[in-house]
Amino acid sequence: MKNINNDAQWKEIITELFEDFCAFFLPDIFPLIDFSKGYEFLEQELKNIAPEFHKKGSKETDKLAKVFLTNGKEQWLLIHIEVQGYLDKNFAERMFTYFYRIFDKYHQQIEAIAIFTEKNSNFCPNRFVMNAFKTKLEYVYRTYKVIHQTEENLVNQKSNAFAFCVLAQWYLLHNVENDFDERLQYKRKLFRMLLEAGYVKNKIHKIMIFMDNLLFLPVDLETNFRKEISQQIKNKEDMPLTWENSNMFQSLVWEAQQVSKLEGKLETKKESIIRYFHRFGLEIDKMCIIFDVEHDFVIQTLKENKLIKL
Repeated sequence: MKNINNDAQWKEIITELFEDFCAFFLPDIFPLIDFSKGYEFLEQELKNIAPEFHKKGSKETDKLAKVFLTNGKEQWLLIHIEVQGYLDKNFAERMFTYFYRIFDKYHQQIEAIAIFTEKNSNFCPNRFVMNAFKTKLEYVYRTYKVIHQTEENLVNQKSNAFAFCVLAQWYLLHNVENDFDERLQYKRKLFRMLLEAGYVKNKIHKIMIFMDNLLFLPVDLETNFRKEISQQIKNKEDMPLTWENSNMFQSLVWEAQQVSKLEGKLETKKESIIRYFHRFGLEIDKMCIIFDVEHDFVIQTLKENKLIKL
């Protein structure tokens, strides 16, 4: 089964729901930020000042945002999100490295937060300390550990849209490995609560994409889940989860790509088109996208096998 990049999912949802993110994780600072003046993400700056942390294949998901305060001053926020399942003894040092390099370049105030989304409940470093005889340096930053939260507490915070994102991660951490029936129940629960929250359609759409990809399901279970969603939402156009962004689509595309790599023959694609048509009843235009073939090729394949009328 195709694995979803959780790092990328977190980075994307923070970008999409940045104001909700600040209200959820930085409640003391949030009222002081003047969002009417806009904000700016500067990830490229992080890559420039700390290239050693952004090598190819690196798992770090770091964001740097510049915001304005209500008093007219600029405030820099270093938001560091670590998505990992192992102990990193150099994590605090890395946070400090970001801090002094950003300060050295911009000479602005910095607020940093590390959000830990892995399972190691004992790993939550919140400071970097260095001693040399009578000289001491201590750098302390905010931390948030998802696995330390409770379901009840997160549900009680659902007035903030980002609570659903954290809850999706919390469910993933508590999901027994390969127990996809349990994961399906988590997705059902999240979807029901999300609809009841009464957010605008655009916000629902963004959260659904995040939790859909985070709580990835096998194709058969995902198909059932999408049918349930369709039944709950009368107007298809109002459906918050688009086909192209769903993990069902990603899974089918991935499977189709593996078929192409193994054989690369049109006959193999024909067999897969027939199988997908029987299994999912996919529309012709969707199969064209999945298998990267022309519209006429799909029609002819279905006609030859008497799956559609001549």
